[in-house]
Order: sequence, then C-alpha cells, then structure tokens
Amino acid sequence: MNRLILFLATIAIAFPAAADEIRLWMDVTGKFQITASLDSVKDGNARLITTDGRTLNVPVSRLSAQDQAYVNGLHAKRLDDLRHTHTTWQVRVVKYETHQEADVGYHVHHVMPGVNQAIPHELGTTHTVSTKHYIMEPVAGELVSYQRTDVVLRTHRGLVTFTYGNLGKADQEFLTAYRKAEKGE
Repeated sequence: MNRLILFLATIAIAFPAAADEIRLWMDVTGKFQITASLDSVKDGNARLITTDGRTLNVPVSRLSAQDQAYVNGLHAKRLDDLRHTHTTWQVRVVKYETHQEADVGYHVHHVMPGVNQAIPHELGTTHTVSTKHYIMEPVAGELVSYQRTDVVLRTHRGLVTFTYGNLGKADQEFLTAYRKAEKGE
C-alpha cells in the first residue's frame, strides 16, 4: 500500500512539470505568445502559469511545433522516470506441485449433449490429481513493456514475461495508472 501511495504521489497522473522553468510559449499561428511555466498536462490540455500567477489551459494541439515537442519530450521523460521508480514486483509463482493418486469411482467424465446424466469412469480405476501451490515472490526488475495481458520486465536474468493476473495488486494498480499516464489522462 505504501508503494502505491508513493507511486501516486510521484506520478500525480497529470504528470506535473517543473514549474520553475519559465519559457516563452507560442501558438501554432505564431501570433499568440506568453511567458509562463508548464504546471501540468491532462486530457490533452497544457496548464500554464504566467509570471503574474494567472492560469491558462491550452490544448497541446494549439501550441507551436516546438512547444508540442517540449511537452511530448517531457511526457516521455516522466514516463521513463516512472518506469525506473517501480522496480520490485510481487509475482505469483509455483512453489511446488503435488501429485496424488485418487480412486475415480463415479467421477464425471463427460456429459452427453441432451442427456442429464453423467457417464462414469470404470469403477476401481485411478488417476493422478496434480495440484500447484503458489506463493507471491518479489522480483526485481524494470518495466520494459506492457501489452494487453503480458508484462515484460528486465531482470538480472534478462527479459522475463509475466501475465498481468500473476502480479500483485499494487503492481496491477501501478500498471493501470501507468497506462493512464501514457494516455495523458
């Protein structure tokens, strides 16, 4: 839980910028200019704070190409920095597997379509029941990519792929917030 709080404080989802960097901002036409610092970017809008303290929300698409490149570069850097902050993952792994012989008896083998009666195995037959026992184990690694259900981490063993469902809850929340940050939400 502490990792999640630290993460949310770090990302602030709107990726706050360095408010101390005051620069000249220009629109795509070059007719509008303002001296301000970038406070944040959210939902495609740049929030600028002027030198006299006024706040302006400007669509990033209306900024000059140079200013758009600045905002996009800052966004990419913040995502990269964010990836570096989350380096310990809780991953569900198989600790051990047990195998046990069991008498089948009248175990349901399959049900015939249209018949509400199970067809049993032969009496007295046995089969092996395998059970996997899982534990959550910490894995040190840096996020490389996250596509659909696969999460790729760079670990000391190289690139390792895990499924989203085998990650701990805090890691799943991190990935959800990271995905939102990627989209600028």
